[in-house]
Amino acid sequence: MRTMITFHKRFKLLLTFLMLSIACATVFSSPPKTAIQRTTYTGKVTPLINTYISYAFDDDMPGRVLYTAREGTIAKGPIFKENGEIIEEGTLLVKFHPGRREKIYNQALANLRAMKAMLQFARHQYERNKKLAKVKSISLALHQQSEAKWFQTLADYERLTIGVARAKTWLDNTVIRASFDCVVTKVLFPYGLCTVSAEILRIAQLDPMGIKVKMKRNDAYKINNTTPIMVFPHGSDKPLGVYSYNRIITENGIIFRIKNRPLPPPIKIKSKYKHISKCFSVETSHYKGKKILSVPINAIIEDNNGKFVWKGIGENLLAVDKGINYVFPIKKIYIVTEDMIKNLSPHQKYIAINSKTVLKGGDLILRKSDLPSNLQDNDKVCFYQERYLFMPGDKVKVVIDFEKAEK
Repeated sequence: MRTMITFHKRFKLLLTFLMLSIACATVFSSPPKTAIQRTTYTGKVTPLINTYISYAFDDDMPGRVLYTAREGTIAKGPIFKENGEIIEEGTLLVKFHPGRREKIYNQALANLRAMKAMLQFARHQYERNKKLAKVKSISLALHQQSEAKWFQTLADYERLTIGVARAKTWLDNTVIRASFDCVVTKVLFPYGLCTVSAEILRIAQLDPMGIKVKMKRNDAYKINNTTPIMVFPHGSDKPLGVYSYNRIITENGIIFRIKNRPLPPPIKIKSKYKHISKCFSVETSHYKGKKILSVPINAIIEDNNGKFVWKGIGENLLAVDKGINYVFPIKKIYIVTEDMIKNLSPHQKYIAINSKTVLKGGDLILRKSDLPSNLQDNDKVCFYQERYLFMPGDKVKVVIDFEKAEK
């Protein structure tokens, strides 16, 4: 009897062990359900459009570069009405010397004016001879001759009108502005005569922006419109979504499109403060043993009392113990310019000023195009460099939830 009881206990234990073994084998042999659920990648901010501005040398149209935007400049596209009227022009990127193109345009205009006078005369002759021909005061041949002259002159006028439009286009193209929001990524030909076909500068689109993610091609094909995708901007723990369409499959991954936007000002700014995007410094140099102070030409304003510049009170770009405040008061400083201009950079002409001035090297000077005409002493302005949420080259965290996508 004891032997039977012991046998049953052993059999029960063996059966329990077998059932546990089968259960464990079933659990561990099945693939994990979370194999590709939520996966984190490192993405790289990559502009969707990279292009360049170039100039091709032409013997009749030699191009001298007068201005290029600085590398890192954030340029804005134009704002205009539905009828095409421009409210605000795009940021200036490149300016060529108009030179011969301006002369050709002026010549085309003069030719058109002369032809307009000839057209009026031909029309008058045609209408006069038409009336005279009806009463047989002149021959039919003479009337037909004036008619032919009128139509020929009209054709010449139309041809010259097209020539003026073409010359105007050539002239307008000496000033190249941004047609969309972009950043200048590289300057290759900052200033001077283009004697060859040369790239001037390169630009990259800012909005929308691309997020390039490396992943297996099979995983990239599993992403569809229903796949939740989160992108964390550089230095932020707040995710943003991407456009769920127009993804670009690459050889080693995928590129998403994401809405980009300018970052808000770094501090709370009162609406009455004028935002300035660029500032300059009073430059110090030496010429023939003499110390020369100079200011940028495009900072000089003139009123009834003479020429002046707006100086940031207490702000000096060369100070080693402090930076530039975001908000600071300004003061009008009258100057006397000298007949001495120098290119201190490919982007800026400086003119010498009389040494008897309160200005000193490094003093912050404002650009006149940034300023309203009603500024007063001690008014405050705000200076900060604009930046977008996503900038080319940023490394960002990308989280893709494969499990929630519709199969």
